Amino acid sequence: MKNIFTKSIPQKWETKRLLLLKAEITEAKELQTVYEDGFKNEWTYKEKTPIKNYMHKRVVEPTIPPEGSADLYNFLSIKLKETSEIIGYFSVYFGHPNNNTLFINELFIISKEQKKGLGREIIDEIKKSIKEGQQFTHIRCKARLQNLPAIKFWKNNDFLEVMTNDEEVVLEMKI
Repeated sequence: MKNIFTKSIPQKWETKRLLLLKAEITEAKELQTVYEDGFKNEWTYKEKTPIKNYMHKRVVEPTIPPEGSADLYNFLSIKLKETSEIIGYFSVYFGHPNNNTLFINELFIISKEQKKGLGREIIDEIKKSIKEGQQFTHIRCKARLQNLPAIKFWKNNDFLEVMTNDEEVVLEMKI
């Protein structure tokens, strides 16, 4: 497998069962449905009800850190290879909080597809690619403090807590 994580953002990559593709505006409605699925659990999002057209905004406007660059950000749809159904979304930023860190801003898979190892499959592919390319030394992510299933997921994938505030925990893995 070629290294997909270089200083340029991959627009398309895949795992054994998934395709991750740069999200398109035409997918905003399907992505909105996936986003709204997260409201089945009160711990997933800070908001109590879904934000109207949230995914349209996510596709169009990058979420970048202060002093960041949109060129180092990507928002991807997660699709099942077998059916092309959108089952999640993934956003990543290269070089936050430093140039040696790949920052996963969001990784969400719709509830009916959770607990099938799909999230682990994505993380394993990222780790493998980074190790081959030796581009980054760390992967970092965050989760809401109330989102215990997400925190457990990250810890089960070898991430360690590095910082906590009133709302979220930051976790990190050394590659």
